[in-house]
Amino acid sequence: MEKKFFNVGYTTYLQKSETKKANWTSKIIKKISEHKIIFSMCVIIAMCIMMNFWLIYKFVKILEMSKVF
Repeated sequence: MEKKFFNVGYTTYLQKSETKKANWTSKIIKKISEHKIIFSMCVIIAMCIMMNFWLIYKFVKILEMSKVF
């Protein structure tokens, strides 16, 4: 005699393997986490360049105020 312990229906919905596309933000975050040293070096270089331009601007502004320029 056959006993059925589980009467569970079967659907093909669970077999669909739909992979969601990765968002562009998650791709960027993944790249940053993989290349931490390169990313940090690029950030440091960009900060130094911006600071250099800002210091040059302030220096020229001081020269203009003192009428030496």
